[in-house]
Amino acid sequence: MNRAIILGGTGVLGRAIATQLLESGWNVEITGRNPAKMPAALVDAGASFVASDRRIEGDLRRVLEAGAHLLVDDACYTEADARLLLPCLKDVDSTVMLSSKAVYVDESGNHVNSEVKPAFKAPIAETNPTMKPGNTNYRTRVSRSCCGHDT
Repeated sequence: MNRAIILGGTGVLGRAIATQLLESGWNVEITGRNPAKMPAALVDAGASFVASDRRIEGDLRRVLEAGAHLLVDDACYTEADARLLLPCLKDVDSTVMLSSKAVYVDESGNHVNSEVKPAFKAPIAETNPTMKPGNTNYRTRVSRSCCGHDT
């Protein structure tokens, strides 16, 4: 059976992804810091909870040491988060990193948390420019745009 791990999967997106995977016959493990946040419906459907803090390297290694067919990272917010995960991926077949539209910038480098509202000319697509990786809070008004200038 295919093994899927969802880092930080107790929230809205993680629950939706876990439900779809479970319905497709996957073995789903959901990580989080607080087992009380694990939705009972997912446990009833066959998902398991693994207590783990995504920002602690030892926890990541422990969760991923047996490998996985699919890793969904629902809690990667900074460059440091991504770098912490990289050494743990050697036995992971496929990795999906979730983000929000807050990472996308318009032609002026504005994003949804900017002081100036972004002006997107069309619906946001995966090909739109994004903020450069960084270690600022993802809700910051400061933008590290794709073009390298701060706004």
